[in-house]
Amino acid sequence: MNKMTRTASIIRRILTVLLWVVAIFLGLAILATLWALFTAPEGTMENTQISLVMGNYALSLTEHYTPRHLQNLLGITLANLVIFGIGTCWTLLILRKMFAPIAQGSPFHATVSKSLRKLAYVTLLFGFLDLILQGITNAIWYRTFDIPSLFAPDRVASCSLRVVGDAGFVGIFILLLLLSWIFKYGEGLQKLSDETL
Repeated sequence: MNKMTRTASIIRRILTVLLWVVAIFLGLAILATLWALFTAPEGTMENTQISLVMGNYALSLTEHYTPRHLQNLLGITLANLVIFGIGTCWTLLILRKMFAPIAQGSPFHATVSKSLRKLAYVTLLFGFLDLILQGITNAIWYRTFDIPSLFAPDRVASCSLRVVGDAGFVGIFILLLLLSWIFKYGEGLQKLSDETL
């Protein structure tokens, strides 16, 4: 029991540090994106070369882009940063709350099962949001850089956008939900044991 409480306490401290690191990095990234979106002078990106990664290939574009050309791309980048930054911070806060009773020697406290259930639904929500934002981001990249124009027309007949999604988050959702039910059952057994004593 001592080892479990010590480990849970260490994990909780690591989660606290991680939360601060994520929050600071997120704040700086959002500020940098806002600066590029609203206040960056026209000439700031004149010598910047844009690289696109398409599968295993990285393409360096010769055309120069200004922040005005990249406005939609910067906007969706900002949306991704805000949404997934909030999701990451929310997940870390739930985990911190979940490890609090475990650090005090109560692994079958009601907080643990509730936190696991909440974590399951957060995973499901942000999994779907990821698929939606991935589709929007890819569409904006496709339009901003006119992807079909990057290929030789005499060699490529057509070029279309395809979003490949990973539904692994559904499996994680089910797993976390099952774990929450196991801990809920453990809470019941713990309560019966306490009443018997």
